[in-house]
Amino acid sequence: MTILLVEGVVATGKTTILEELQRTDLWRERPTKILLSEHYTERVLELTTPTVAARVELLTQHVDMAEDLHRLWSGSRFSHERNLEPLIFFERFHLTHAAQIADLAPFIRLEERLLAMGALLLFLHHPPCRLLERIKATERVRSGQWKLWLRSLGSDEGIAHYFLSLQENSASIFAQSRLKKFALEAHSIPPTAMAEKVSQLLRG
Repeated sequence: MTILLVEGVVATGKTTILEELQRTDLWRERPTKILLSEHYTERVLELTTPTVAARVELLTQHVDMAEDLHRLWSGSRFSHERNLEPLIFFERFHLTHAAQIADLAPFIRLEERLLAMGALLLFLHHPPCRLLERIKATERVRSGQWKLWLRSLGSDEGIAHYFLSLQENSASIFAQSRLKKFALEAHSIPPTAMAEKVSQLLRG
């Protein structure tokens, strides 16, 4: 089965690359596909202060679903037909949660289960010098609630510090991950070309 985890801080192009991937042959040729946005993998928790246990429980539900689908496919008479493999994209997953608490340990068991299914981890990141610029650009296209939350971090310096720390934590967790993985600098290549590169990697 094909599973892609797309990770990165705000405005690194996670949603854009997922939209572009849906235009590739990889997406079109698979009759069974699932895309879960960050609303179901991370942002559903925004209005609370989630415990580590709550974070693990949320992600466990998604891994359970993936394993159920994997069992159905691998036990079928079509399991040798690559174009019938289920395709699952997750926008944000355990790397985001681990970075927020600066600890991968609570999510190791989930990563082992993902590893057994051959999941691929993509980490999108900004050059530090462009981080604040890209974060502030989101104020023009996101809700007023987002703008208020962003400004709750303080001055531009406070915003830059928060997201730079989060990106550095993410990079550290990414380095620790045992999944098949690769990193791309956000916007270093056009989204269409980036999606094609990812599609080729997923095809193996």
